[in-house]
Amino acid sequence: MADSSQKTTAFAEPVNIGAQSVAAAYAKAFFAAAQKTGVLDTVAAEFNALVDSTDRHQKLADVLASNMFGPERKVEMIDRAFGKRAHPLLVNLMKVLAKHDRSYILRPIQQQFEKLYNRARGRVPVRVV
Repeated sequence: MADSSQKTTAFAEPVNIGAQSVAAAYAKAFFAAAQKTGVLDTVAAEFNALVDSTDRHQKLADVLASNMFGPERKVEMIDRAFGKRAHPLLVNLMKVLAKHDRSYILRPIQQQFEKLYNRARGRVPVRVV
């Protein structure tokens, strides 16, 4: 029997529906906080850069998602690595994810956040054929 919590995309990458749903909730809350405080453009750029850096530095992504470190240790590492470099709102999001062992959904949160951001800025995705 197939697992109903996952669907496969056209690129054969499994999509965990539960994780996507949780990611959407985090993205919506993060977006609302950034918009309310007037730092939407800043945190959007930093969030993209953060996710890009996890692509370039796989060890960073591994540490954030690892079970080798407890939530408190991850929060300390986030403070040391990003505390003075990233916007406090983004740092707080990373800490919340670490405390709840959800750092592994950082990319899905960023993807959902980007959809909200683009919609707010009137950007529409297009595909050239």
